[in-house]
Amino acid sequence: MTGLRQGELLALRWRDVDWQAQRIHVRRSHVLGDFDTPKSHKARTVPMGMEVVGKLDAWQQASQWDTPDALVLAEPASGEVLRRGALMRRYRRALKAVKLDEAHRFHDLRHTFGTAMARPASRCGRCRRSWATPTTRPR
Repeated sequence: MTGLRQGELLALRWRDVDWQAQRIHVRRSHVLGDFDTPKSHKARTVPMGMEVVGKLDAWQQASQWDTPDALVLAEPASGEVLRRGALMRRYRRALKAVKLDEAHRFHDLRHTFGTAMARPASRCGRCRRSWATPTTRPR
């Protein structure tokens, strides 16, 4: 529900969540075991819907990894980067729970976000659909 890429979600830290402005600052990504800049090589911000704000707040309250530098989606026991396999197992369980075909890729969620936010959309570079995640880039 954030419109972030998988690697951007894995690299998201609590300091990147702007509660007042209800936005998420995308500053880094985690790909192939390393932190790096996002795919576009530019920071950007994405809006958080009220449901995201509520869920993230509840998640932070329940998590032992809640300091500004802690990862939002951390391994429960260590606070380290969530393993991709663990993330994908949870994703497949979520698809099954809502009775969606496992053919839906993680990337497809970005389009759901763009549609749900009902804002002017940017083009998705991966699949060239015009209803991808709306974002703003700091100038």
